[in-house]
Amino acid sequence: MTLIQCDENCIYQNNGYCRLDTPSAVTNSTADGCMHKVSAPEPQPHHVYSGH
Repeated sequence: MTLIQCDENCIYQNNGYCRLDTPSAVTNSTADGCMHKVSAPEPQPHHVYSGH
């Protein structure tokens, strides 16, 4: 794991850090934020079974 801090909603973010195995240096990029970002799915609400 790398020690790159991350607060994005990304599949590679875990506990505030990027867990991408080998992030590479990005040069001459016009992208905003991390170019490796892959949006994580939004958590689904849990439904409680009421038995009815």
